Amino acid sequence: MNLLKKSLAAPAVCVIALLASGSALAGNVSPKNPYLADSFWPRYHGDPGSQKISPYAGPTAKNHRLRADEIQFKATGAIDSFSAAWSGKYPDGRRALWVGSFSVLSKLDADTFETLSTYVVRPGNILTSEEVERINRKYDKLIAEDKRQEIFDLADKYVGDKLRDDHTGNTYGFLNSKNERLFYFRDYKTGKRYLRYYGDAVAGDIESPIVLKREWELPLFNGKPFSMFAANMTFDGWAILVSNTGLVLAVNDDFSQHQFLDLAPTRTGGENLSAMQSFVRNGLATDDQNGVYVATFDFIARVQWTGKKLSMDPADGAWQAKYPQGPFGCGTTPALVGFGPDEDHLVAVADGEDKMMVMWRDKIPDDWKGIPGYDRRIAGVAPANFAGAKRAITRIENSPTTRDYGIFVANEQPSELLPPQGDAVKTFLVQTIPGGMNGTEAVGAIKWVWDPKNRVLKEAWNKPYKLTGGMCTVSTVNNILYCISRLNGKFNLEGYDWDTGKSKVRYELANSFKFFPWNDLVIDPSGAVLIENWLGMGLTRMKPKN
Repeated sequence: MNLLKKSLAAPAVCVIALLASGSALAGNVSPKNPYLADSFWPRYHGDPGSQKISPYAGPTAKNHRLRADEIQFKATGAIDSFSAAWSGKYPDGRRALWVGSFSVLSKLDADTFETLSTYVVRPGNILTSEEVERINRKYDKLIAEDKRQEIFDLADKYVGDKLRDDHTGNTYGFLNSKNERLFYFRDYKTGKRYLRYYGDAVAGDIESPIVLKREWELPLFNGKPFSMFAANMTFDGWAILVSNTGLVLAVNDDFSQHQFLDLAPTRTGGENLSAMQSFVRNGLATDDQNGVYVATFDFIARVQWTGKKLSMDPADGAWQAKYPQGPFGCGTTPALVGFGPDEDHLVAVADGEDKMMVMWRDKIPDDWKGIPGYDRRIAGVAPANFAGAKRAITRIENSPTTRDYGIFVANEQPSELLPPQGDAVKTFLVQTIPGGMNGTEAVGAIKWVWDPKNRVLKEAWNKPYKLTGGMCTVSTVNNILYCISRLNGKFNLEGYDWDTGKSKVRYELANSFKFFPWNDLVIDPSGAVLIENWLGMGLTRMKPKN
């Protein structure tokens, strides 16, 4: 297969030179949105810019196999811990951890995982903790026996229908500054759709029950139903949402005012509730200038919220740029890069084929000539040739982790792809799960860095690491990137130097789906690393001790 043709040492030399000159460092992070919960992780992908960085130091204890007292697991249910969000501090100093995107909403004590309150959103679809543990044991038995088709069938049984449902969009919800959870709800019986805020029955009381605070029945927009796929907040306090058909909606806190924009007014085909086949199937990033970054199948867009309307007018700062789509389009939530007044402001996305791209977020520099064959908005393009991968072309589905001018992704495609199974969702499961299984591990991890002096996106390091489907997080305190790997038949918690990719720490876990991450890794205030494991079946917290 066509791997890197040049020495892996060469890119490292380039980035070392850049770091020495200081030109590769940006230094600033995504500004805090005062209307989101006052926490380090108020929404999926963390901050408004979807950087996936953690402001706490992760573990640095000596390498060892983690003991039972260093691991904590909380069973939830299929999809219902797909998107964890931390609240601001309550008067007693505690934080709540909100989980749930399909059947139930649960409010946990963020330190102990104790369930403080549960709200049943949709009766009849709930798995008990005992059932989740039983399902996980069955997964683990099938893994040990390498009965792959049975694993895929089991996964499809418990999460397949949920991935075909528009409620998957609640993955990309958020907690606001009042510690209220935005939630999209469709009534199957009536077909009516609602936006809801759930919160504490007693404001400021972490122990109080979850209650429905307010709701709004969603009308049709341009004759189209609104099926929420992602949400974020503007920096003046409006919820900003996008549907799977490309409708963008801004709504104020009490649902009394709204504005909308159709990104695809002439596109035909109607809505598709499948998470893998819709026009929009990624999250949103927002910046402090109220730019809203959306990845659609056809183009990447900055939608501008003016405070009064949603605009695609370039005079307001909006833009859209075509990119190579491939058969599925962009698979990544846009992640912002560069924030200071003297920094280049970029947005990073993977194209629909095998490349990482960065685009100018704001006005394109007057002297920018563009890259031949690409939209002039595109500032840099770099191939994703993962070192050690058996396949030359590898699509990127996980949103990148960004810090300073660095952009990181791990390969999540298995080294051996199984044939399609006649259904987009089940094929997605079949071509994803093996990336965390023996013999077909996904191989390769790349960090790129933007060189503002030469205006080029360069490869900083490329390692043949076997990482699983989760999105890694980097600590801004100790500069370590934390990931879950697959080595010697077991999962491991890994820590790599952000600048060089060199291994810093490794903690052996076990051969259990409890350690198979599906979404963001998060470092909590205690220094533990938390993962939302296997398609929302539970939360696993790992805190290595000296």
